[in-house]
Amino acid sequence: MLKRLAPRRRRPCRSPAVSTSGRQIGRHLGWSHRTVSKYAHAATWQEMVVGQKRRPSLVDQVQSYLIRRIGEGCLKASTLYREIAAQGFAGSYAIVGRFVEQYRNKPDLTVVRRPPSVRRVSGWICRHPDNLVGRDTEQRCTALDRCRELRTAAGLVRSFADMLTHLHRRTAHRMDCRG
Repeated sequence: MLKRLAPRRRRPCRSPAVSTSGRQIGRHLGWSHRTVSKYAHAATWQEMVVGQKRRPSLVDQVQSYLIRRIGEGCLKASTLYREIAAQGFAGSYAIVGRFVEQYRNKPDLTVVRRPPSVRRVSGWICRHPDNLVGRDTEQRCTALDRCRELRTAAGLVRSFADMLTHLHRRTAHRMDCRG
C-alpha cells in the first residue's frame, strides 16, 4: 500500500521559507504554470534538454544527384537549380544555394594576414629609412613594390625632406657667416 502512494520520481525538496506557488512563479517569469511545473518536477536539468530533430528538406530528394554534380566540379547553384527544376524539383533556388554553399572551399582566414593600416604605411613613408626597424623596412619595401602610387608618394616625401634639410643647412650656414 505504501508503495503505491510513493511518488514515481524523487522531487526536489522545497525549502519551508519558499512558499510561492507555480502560478506566481509563472506570472513573474512570463511562463505558463504548466511550464513551471514541468521544470520543478524534473529530477535533473538533462531531462529538460530537448534535441532538435532534423526536419526533412526538399533537397533530400535530389541530394545524391547534387552531390554527384558537385563532385564533378559544378559549384554554380543556378546551373544546378535549373537542372533539378527540369527534373521536377519543387523547392526554391535559395535552398539549393545553401546546400551548394556547404561544399564550397572557404579560405582559411586564420592564415590570411590583414594589410597594414594607413597610419602604419604613412609612418614608413614619412620616416627616414635608416630609422626603421628591420621588419618595418621589409614591409615598407613590399608595400612600395606592390603599389606604384605609394612608390611615387614615397619619392615625393623623400625629395621634400631633402629640400627641407638642404634649406636648413643653407640657413644655418648663413647665420654662422654673419655671426
